[in-house]
Amino acid sequence: MALTEDRIREALAAVTDPSQNRNVIELGLVTSIKISDSNVGIIMEVPAHRGPALEPIRKRVEEAVLAMDGVTSATVIMTAHEGSDTAACRPARCRCLRSVPAAHAGGQRQTARRGW
Repeated sequence: MALTEDRIREALAAVTDPSQNRNVIELGLVTSIKISDSNVGIIMEVPAHRGPALEPIRKRVEEAVLAMDGVTSATVIMTAHEGSDTAACRPARCRCLRSVPAAHAGGQRQTARRGW
């Protein structure tokens, strides 16, 4: 089965935020999914005040993607912004998170590879 954004979203629907009893897709935390062959990149945009507390969820997102057939690596960047500017800077609306390294985007970046 081909690796698609819809399949990845289905897998991520199993990752829940226990404090809100909703999954990361329903909460709108996953703002971008990029697929390049067997490599998947995901951007999670979270409220600034919850950033550090959501690191375990970022790791679970990464694990869920790596568990999928056909995925050899996953990069999950979690970024947090304060104020109403957050909605204006979503990847679908601008390129700010597509090209800025995680250290400069206010987030954490980690790449995991299966079988290494």
